[in-house]
Amino acid sequence: SGVLSHTGLRLRWTGEKISGEVVIKIAGGQSVTDGHNISQKLERSIAEKIEDIDSISVHIEPNG
Repeated sequence: SGVLSHTGLRLRWTGEKISGEVVIKIAGGQSVTDGHNISQKLERSIAEKIEDIDSISVHIEPNG
């Protein structure tokens, strides 16, 4: 998946939907494009698993 770890997962109800954010760590040598692709894949995975999710923001940090 490209995600080495995550921190700061926050989910909150906004009306009848859930919005959230998460910070992930990826390998330090990966490109911006790689980071973008990893975050999009993670967003889709979360949306598939949490049916009431409206939006999720993924913040990327390099590991090490």
